[in-house]
Amino acid sequence: MPESPFVRPSKAVLDKLAIAVPDLGVDLSKLDHPLVVKAQTVPGKVAAGGSVRIQSLNDQPWYQAKVNDLRGIVGSFECPHPGMDLPVSWWLSDAGHRKQDSRQDDFYDNLPEDPTTRTPVQWDWMRWDAERAVEAQQAVKRAIRTVGRASMRSGQTESLLFTERSEVRVRIRIKDHEDAYLAISMCGVTDKETFALILSSFKEVPSDDWLPEPQGAVGIKPEPGEIIFSTLLSVAAQHSLLSED
Repeated sequence: MPESPFVRPSKAVLDKLAIAVPDLGVDLSKLDHPLVVKAQTVPGKVAAGGSVRIQSLNDQPWYQAKVNDLRGIVGSFECPHPGMDLPVSWWLSDAGHRKQDSRQDDFYDNLPEDPTTRTPVQWDWMRWDAERAVEAQQAVKRAIRTVGRASMRSGQTESLLFTERSEVRVRIRIKDHEDAYLAISMCGVTDKETFALILSSFKEVPSDDWLPEPQGAVGIKPEPGEIIFSTLLSVAAQHSLLSED
C-alpha cells in the first residue's frame, strides 16, 4: 500500500498542544495549528534529503518539526491493525517547547527513553479509520448531488455507477418557479444504511418526506430489483444545490 504523505498529530500531541478533538469530519492532519502545519513539510524534506534527524533517538528515524519555540518529532509507522487497511503513515508523535536556558523544561532534554511513548496508540488508528469512513460517506453525498445538478440542467434522468453491481439514478423535474419533483432510484442496493446515506445526500429534505414509489416516479420506471423514492425539492433547496458548482 502506498505511503500517506500527510502527518497526523497523535492524541498525546493534541493534549500537549491543548487542541480540542474535533468531530470526525475534520482530518487531523489539516488542523490549523502552526506545528501541525509545519509537520506537513517533513515527509517531502525526508525524501529530498533535507530534513533534520534527531540524533538522540535511535529506536527508529525521527525528524524535527519546529515553529518559533515549538518543537515536535515526526516518524513513520505501519498500522498494527490489518483490518483497518490503513497505509504507512507519518505521525507528529510528541511536542513541546524549546527552552535552552532551562534543561528541566526543555523539550529535547525531556524526551522519554521508552520508545513506546512515541508510538501511535489504538485511539489514533481508530480515529483515522473513522475519519476515512466519514469522508467516504461525504464523497458519496457529493457524487449524488453532482448527478442531481446534472439532472436539473438536462431535465433528464442522470445515473451514477455506485459500485460494480449497483447504480443510482436521479431525476429532478422543475415546475415553473415552484418546488421540483425529485426521484432517486437504487438498483443493486440492499441495505437500509446505504438507502439512508443516499437519500441524505439531499440534506435539505427531511427523512420523513421521502415516499416509496413502487410504480416509478418522475419518468423513472423501476427495473427488477430497483427501489425508487420521491419527494419535493423546494425552490430554496434547488438554489442550494446549484450553488455548489
